[in-house]
Amino acid sequence: MTRVLLLLLVTAPCAAIPVRGTLLFPRDARPAETQKPLAHWRIENGILPITPLPSEPHSDAVVILVPRQVAAPKELDKELTDDQLPHVSIELKALRAQPAVAVAAVNSIFQFKNSDSVAHSLYLLHGTRVMPPEPTAPGQVRSLKFGAEGAYELRDVDFPHLRSTLLVVTTPYFTHADEKGGFSLDVPEGTSYTLKVFFHGTWMAEQPVETRGKSELSVKLVEAQ
Repeated sequence: MTRVLLLLLVTAPCAAIPVRGTLLFPRDARPAETQKPLAHWRIENGILPITPLPSEPHSDAVVILVPRQVAAPKELDKELTDDQLPHVSIELKALRAQPAVAVAAVNSIFQFKNSDSVAHSLYLLHGTRVMPPEPTAPGQVRSLKFGAEGAYELRDVDFPHLRSTLLVVTTPYFTHADEKGGFSLDVPEGTSYTLKVFFHGTWMAEQPVETRGKSELSVKLVEAQ
């Protein structure tokens, strides 16, 4: 089957360019459906149903703009304490991790808040040296700073259906699409960028973007399966 992703991009000519666009997803992309439970987990306060993972909603798509001329890292960043760095929250609730895709810049801190009544032993798939399995008790928070870009898969030892993608990027210009596939980003005018779209666990689109007088841009992606 062939998937086609069409992106329409519009920019406005001003000092801080609002880059707006709409992701048009394939017609065969189906919304999440109510599923019958595959099984039930018995926990301290009762029983929770376990259902198959729903189809990814459009809001799981991440759009980033990467400047093609990357500035040298600021020395000031090395002096920042963990409290001063950007923080991104992942909540563990009803044996799920929300959001399903979390995005942040390099050197941000991801915080995993356990709102369940059971402990969660979280770890990174193919990255247990970075985040080994350790139990996080109910009501507790576990934190981890990511110093390298990449897409990291968060997993749970005891609940294999619980997962989240931690997307770490080298740009401050990123956002999630809305349920209709729309997005908006403010970027400096007169800078060249590479626009990238992350969806279904991979980078599905890449397109150069110029903010010098460009008013409209379309990007078409074909993914063979």
